Amino acid sequence: NPPSDDDELYADLIAAARRQPSATTAPSTAPDPTLTILITSPLPDTTPLLIRRRLSQRLKDVRLAWCARQPLHTGAFATSIFLTYRGLRVWDTSTCGSMGVKISRAGGVLDDGGGAEGGDVHLEAWTREAFEAHKAAEEARARNAHLDLENEDHGVSGSPAAEAATSQQQTQEEKLRIILRAKDMPEVKLRVKATTKIADLVAAFRAQREVEVAGRSVELWFDGDRMEEDDCVGDADLEDLSGVDVVVR
Repeated sequence: NPPSDDDELYADLIAAARRQPSATTAPSTAPDPTLTILITSPLPDTTPLLIRRRLSQRLKDVRLAWCARQPLHTGAFATSIFLTYRGLRVWDTSTCGSMGVKISRAGGVLDDGGGAEGGDVHLEAWTREAFEAHKAAEEARARNAHLDLENEDHGVSGSPAAEAATSQQQTQEEKLRIILRAKDMPEVKLRVKATTKIADLVAAFRAQREVEVAGRSVELWFDGDRMEEDDCVGDADLEDLSGVDVVVR
């Protein structure tokens, strides 16, 4: 039988396709250097780890490798750990590239403040409770920056202009030195006004002992009575160098 019009059309299409050059996928030209990652942690009884990883490789294996290097922690420890980069959580599917690590044309890491000594990239390992306590302590420090609340061991001072502007008021309003004492923890020494809230003392203690009190309640007791957070220092009849008991539950 003679060929139909459809047969001739298909033959022309097949011939045209055979004349086309074969398509190949061009290799990626994006840089994918190997980076040195430093993992540290504020958690007790943990040790840092340096590990090498490509820019495009996911970071789940980095987290698991750090957990495996912590001999004092076993069992379900790895499932409770997550990593952060510059204060933001890093997911198991994240890569250094997706975190925003910048690479120069020469293939090196552009220092944007996220690196650390010994590594191109610095990650921190946390539990949820410790990270929430850390963030709460940061918020407390930010609040205390606007209060007349000073730590005796790490004195807070303003600019010379601000100190000069408030010097007269400070001489008129006496400050008290009080000592917060908790079992098995170093003392926290503060300078406070009579108008300082007890809640601010609790926040200051948390800021100084954020790891020890992570996820736990903090109460202040003086002379056998619990101090209510809505009260002021002056309401508790505290004197200069008074000791306040801290109960951490």
